[in-house]
Amino acid sequence: SIYEREIKAEDLKKLSRLKLLSRDHTVYIITADKEARVKRMEARGRYPRIKFGIDYVNKWLEISEHNGQVIIDYIKVNYKYKLITNT
Repeated sequence: SIYEREIKAEDLKKLSRLKLLSRDHTVYIITADKEARVKRMEARGRYPRIKFGIDYVNKWLEISEHNGQVIIDYIKVNYKYKLITNT
């Protein structure tokens, strides 16, 4: 699963062969920095996957951060895009 392990650009190349997204379209990347995301989780009073324990959550967040950046970098190289930062 993309959420359980660190991915590489090669993983995304496999998906791009499915031609789910045309290179003529613009991809909108909506992102928030880590601090903003953590504040939102704290405000909600819950963390994703907390039932697996805090160590799992911390590792999962680390992997998610890494994978999100890999996906953004891949989009920037392969598609037209607009980056929207949500604070």
